[in-house]
Amino acid sequence: MNAAVRDPLTYLSNPPRLICRGVASGQKVPRGQQLYVRWTPPNSSDSSFPTDAGAQWFTVPDSGIYLVSASVTVDSIGSTQVDGDGVVLFLTKRATPGTQTSMAIVREIYQRPGIPQLYSVQTLAYLQAGESIGVALYLDSGSPSDAYRLTAGSEAQHSISAHMVGAAATLQSGPTNPPITIPSWADSEVLAPSDLASRITTPLQVLYSPPAFLVQSVLDYSYTASAGQRRSIPWRGSAFEQAGGWILGAGGTTLTAPRSGVYLISYFTAVERAGTSGTAGSSFQIYLVRNGVPIAVHHRQHTRTGMWASGIGSELVFLKAGDALSVELSAATAGTTWRNPTQDSGTNEVWHSFSGVLLAPSATSMQG
Repeated sequence: MNAAVRDPLTYLSNPPRLICRGVASGQKVPRGQQLYVRWTPPNSSDSSFPTDAGAQWFTVPDSGIYLVSASVTVDSIGSTQVDGDGVVLFLTKRATPGTQTSMAIVREIYQRPGIPQLYSVQTLAYLQAGESIGVALYLDSGSPSDAYRLTAGSEAQHSISAHMVGAAATLQSGPTNPPITIPSWADSEVLAPSDLASRITTPLQVLYSPPAFLVQSVLDYSYTASAGQRRSIPWRGSAFEQAGGWILGAGGTTLTAPRSGVYLISYFTAVERAGTSGTAGSSFQIYLVRNGVPIAVHHRQHTRTGMWASGIGSELVFLKAGDALSVELSAATAGTTWRNPTQDSGTNEVWHSFSGVLLAPSATSMQG
């Protein structure tokens, strides 16, 4: 019973995790070269992810699905281009032999020298034991600058985190686990072995392998803004991974939940804008939409044409089985045209992601 009940429950109640806040001082963000962030190593009580000697990479202790997040704050002590410079944040995993794979890339435009700007991203990822995760920065500027740096000061301005949310899940297509039931145990009740197994193993199956999905590429689209109009982002079916019965709808614009519960949904996507660079017409919004109704919106500024910028969001939501989610784009200025980046097709760089995982399988609402 210890092996069948106690040990799995102990593991699920205390899964592998990482939280590291603060970076080594004096790190500059170079133009045209990635800076792999050097972190202030966490105390052993704060993390089950060992760090390398340079405090740049954190080693994954156990295989499974993880929620991975990174935030860094950057400022410039010098001048920027008139319409701003692009700062790119990379969230990367590294295999044991040294091969690196992109998990997430976001770019935002830095415009005002001397004003710190936060860059962040969050995504689901299947990580194998022995792989490492790290964060890199890159200055995408049309003019050389050595003035960009990681902001000094509070540890709260920089963080990397990972938390296991699926201990036995692989994000490979599979059937939906049975609904979770938690029956009462009556005194002196006589149970057949099959009844005992179902009461123990079925809940553990759901907790170890929750329904989850991940899609990391979009189909080509073009959107010309008009008042009150949103455009659904179409996701690429060939880049769709799921466990537990998630369905990607026709045209790739909806993801349908296989069962009810509380989910964590994360998304980011890169967009280009037409026209001339500058602040006029530069505002765009990324919506998370449930059954056609927006439940969250995030605003961004995009002041540079010929360069794409990212919209990012993460939400905790209750979904019923059959609810449909979509990520949608809108713009404040009518007539501006927006589209997916034209230069990222066929690359291994992850500029788009839509992911979700079931956190509370027995929940009937957002109330606990």
